[in-house]
Amino acid sequence: MDTLPSNLDGIPALPPPPGQVANLKSGLAPSQAAIIAVAGVFLHLMLMAVITRVYVRTRIIKLWGIEDTTCILAACGSIANIGMYLKNVALGIGKHSWNVPITVVMSANNLRILSPNITYLFAGCFAKLSILFLYLRLFPVHRERVFIWIGIVMNIVLSTTFMAMSIANLIECIKFTSDITAFCRFIHEEMVLWVAAANVFTDFYIAILPIPRVLNLQTSNRRKVGLVLTFASGFCACGSSVARLVHTCQNLYNPDAFWSSAHLAILSIVEINIGIIVACVCTFPVFVRMLHESQFSKVFSRQCMRSLLGSSRRRRSTSNSSDAGSLPLPAADKHPAAAVVIVNSIISSRENDEDREMRKFDPRGSVIGVEVG
Repeated sequence: MDTLPSNLDGIPALPPPPGQVANLKSGLAPSQAAIIAVAGVFLHLMLMAVITRVYVRTRIIKLWGIEDTTCILAACGSIANIGMYLKNVALGIGKHSWNVPITVVMSANNLRILSPNITYLFAGCFAKLSILFLYLRLFPVHRERVFIWIGIVMNIVLSTTFMAMSIANLIECIKFTSDITAFCRFIHEEMVLWVAAANVFTDFYIAILPIPRVLNLQTSNRRKVGLVLTFASGFCACGSSVARLVHTCQNLYNPDAFWSSAHLAILSIVEINIGIIVACVCTFPVFVRMLHESQFSKVFSRQCMRSLLGSSRRRRSTSNSSDAGSLPLPAADKHPAAAVVIVNSIISSRENDEDREMRKFDPRGSVIGVEVG
């Protein structure tokens, strides 16, 4: 069925409603432009967050954990998911169905591409696992670890089940037949709602889980508020998942599937990439602190250089004015390299102190600068 007569290219996938005219030569629709823009913005934000996390964990903290590996897998899944949605845009997602040729939906390969559920589930699963494994490292109390392991098992079971059903859908349900089995009907209708609802539940579960522990920390109110806001950033992903659930309920039986799927694509991209950014956000304070101290070291070295070289010049001018024609200046005054050596030794000593301080920054290898145990 992938090779079709060319005369079908002039037939729309869905007859236009009254008052509408089919336009199979229409250009880029606004919804398609929105998908491309959202994908570009959140892809770059996600990549910057992941690169920052990798740098902090490998170069500053120098400790790699399972939460970092799962974060990398989530990033790979997100890239694949965005790639699938961009391919869907090329096939017509974002346009009204009466502006899409029927040949698009008469190709089994196209129908498989139009079902990016597997990449979405894969990326979401590992993004949540990355956050939960981070919780295991930060919160050693037995009671809290029980709830964390419940979240891990629940996430793995739900995601694996939904991914298995999505794979079965690609194998069994992408067929050109008038007979639709009960399994395929469930995959295309009920399971879509179950996936959206499960994501809402697990997102809120993960976002709320650390807040009681953070509120009970013996630390300053300022740092406590900062930690709560850091962990509460996961509620942004919760908002995206709730919007996705509402949109799914409203458009589950919408015959204009190409147009309604555009909003679903945008919400899915936002939800997944915000989840990955939240998994990386705890490394940002370490990275910012490193940049700040590095900049301070540069300013400190320049000030020392000016001060030492200025002292050398003043000594030379004083010696010249008081003892004209006397003995030549010492070699150290002729060549200010000695001052450079002194400055370098000061800088080296300061950098060693910073390294020792950074190594003591979190002896358990966590990614935030506060003792939570």
